[in-house]
Amino acid sequence: MTGADEYRIIRQVQNGDQEAYRLLVDRYKRMVFQVALQFAPDADTAQDLAQEAFLRAYEHIGRFRFASSFATWLYQIALNVGRDYVRRRRLHRSEPLERAESVPAETPDPTRELERAEFRMALQRALARLPDTYAIPFLMRYGEELSYEEMALRLQVAPEVLKVRVFRARQKLQRMLTRWMR
Repeated sequence: MTGADEYRIIRQVQNGDQEAYRLLVDRYKRMVFQVALQFAPDADTAQDLAQEAFLRAYEHIGRFRFASSFATWLYQIALNVGRDYVRRRRLHRSEPLERAESVPAETPDPTRELERAEFRMALQRALARLPDTYAIPFLMRYGEELSYEEMALRLQVAPEVLKVRVFRARQKLQRMLTRWMR
């Protein structure tokens, strides 16, 4: 699908064509799911977050003004859904305890599993605080494992710029995680 095809489809959706939206969902479902995985404790929750992101995008597609690529706009929505989820979880602090109690007894190394869970939560918090300019390329590169050329096509940004943004994202994440993990 070319950029022109995508814009035509978006116009159709903005004019009320619900079926056309399925084409956008099919194209970006993997990307949105990968973003959701960065915030969710499991695949089922990530799937719920991805569905919520697509629902929000559909509800607000009339606001899409073609100033950026649809992928960038949708990524931002997925990031916002993930950030909202993290904020809601902070309000309900009992959830990690409930999950910890449900860990099967045959876990090989509970200490290591706890460290991984703590690191994952710290990474989620750090990603939620990272500006979208850095978070989106970082998630595309390491979440979706896209090449810089593929990212450039989706985001309409030069590959060299994306390399710098990913590098800076790694630096910022490393500083945040080092501070939090002490």
